[in-house]
Amino acid sequence: MPYDETNLEDSEVKYLIDSLKNPSNNFDIHEVQKKLTTLSEEIDSTGVVLGLVDGIEYKLHFFCGNPQSPKKRFSIHLRFAQSNNHLARVDVGSYHTNPEGIRPHRISCPHIHIYDNRYKKKDRIAMPINGNNFPNITTIIKAYQDFLDFTNIN
Repeated sequence: MPYDETNLEDSEVKYLIDSLKNPSNNFDIHEVQKKLTTLSEEIDSTGVVLGLVDGIEYKLHFFCGNPQSPKKRFSIHLRFAQSNNHLARVDVGSYHTNPEGIRPHRISCPHIHIYDNRYKKKDRIAMPINGNNFPNITTIIKAYQDFLDFTNIN
C-alpha cells in the first residue's frame, strides 16, 4: 500500500511505527551502540532502515552532543528518506514549545515527537516521554535501544 508521506492519517502513523524494519546492509546498528558505550566524542550518525512489509526507506539518525558537557543532550529520530518528514523523534536535554492551544505548551523534560499531519512541519508537536515505552530515557544506550524497540527496528 503506497503512503502519502505528506498527509498520513493517525492509523497509518501507528501502523508504520509498529511495522517491522531492518537496517540496510551498509548500516550497522551495533556500531552506533559501541560508540555509545565509549561516548568519548560527539556522535552524529545516520543510517538507512527499510520497512520489511511496505518497502519504505527510512533514515535513522542519532545525535549526541559533547559527552563532557554537564548537561546530557541527545536526539534520536526516524524519518522518511523520500520526504525527510519525521515519523518519530525523541529529544533529551532540550526544551520544546508546542503551538498555541496544544498542552503542555512548553516542555522542558525528555519528549517525543510523533508525525502529525495538522502542521506543515510534521514533528511540530511534542509530548513528555511515556515511561512505559522509554523507562531509561536519560541513559543514552538504553534510550537508543528503547527507540529501536518503539519503532520496531531489528
